Amino acid sequence: EYISSFTNKFAQSVNVSPAAIWKKKRFISRFSDQASFRIDKKTQETDALARFNPFILKVADTALISLNSQIRNSLFFNRNNPVWGMDFSNSDSRNKILLLNGFDSRSFIEYNSRIRWNIARKWETTVKLVSGKKNLVSEISPSKNYAITIKNLNPVINFQPSNSFRLSLFYDMKNKINDKTLGGEKSLLQEVGTELRLSKIKKGNMDLRLSFIDVYYTGEINSSKTFEMIEGLNAGNNITWQLSMQRHVNEYIQISFTYTGRKSENVQLIHTGS
Repeated sequence: EYISSFTNKFAQSVNVSPAAIWKKKRFISRFSDQASFRIDKKTQETDALARFNPFILKVADTALISLNSQIRNSLFFNRNNPVWGMDFSNSDSRNKILLLNGFDSRSFIEYNSRIRWNIARKWETTVKLVSGKKNLVSEISPSKNYAITIKNLNPVINFQPSNSFRLSLFYDMKNKINDKTLGGEKSLLQEVGTELRLSKIKKGNMDLRLSFIDVYYTGEINSSKTFEMIEGLNAGNNITWQLSMQRHVNEYIQISFTYTGRKSENVQLIHTGS
């Protein structure tokens, strides 16, 4: 059986650069801002205004088929400065879709702060702090519902003596806590690794990544929330590696190869390639 539906899509981005106007006022010219808004709505609204107005996000469940929205804003300071700079961004992504026996609603709100500093001509360090919350509300399977608070710290040191070579060392810590009323699961992921990139203009590039990840998790291992809490890894020690290569044969042909591997405690090696 077919039903009539009305689709409304809207996307807009705004860039603000005071340096283009106030070049002599040095302090304000160091700031810049990027904002974007995107919405994709499919409804059975009977009201013409509600059908075509993308900013009406409160739609009755009886008229809604799917709703996707994303708002993002990034504020930069010293963005074009070769020595140091920082940026602050926040994003709000929401998705609601009608399935066979009810709605699935997902949301992800994130606040991101990043500082970069070129210690020397060949050395750069960045520190990123992230705070966010991820939610799932399922009418079909309420046991899958979660409201996870996420805290993330990610310092990186890059060594780049030329445009064709870059070596990175990084540490990534993620602390996740699910709401007590929805299970109260907790996880702590600590990752230490290195990444190597080799590239040649008009020829191709190669990326190699190796990570050691320690995962602490309190919760049912085989529950539906496990993947969100520990990102597909296993509790305990994990090792992951990835190799990707891209080669330009000629102007019209490009060859790509990707291989990933993973080893977890008491689990056999997993290999994936494409």
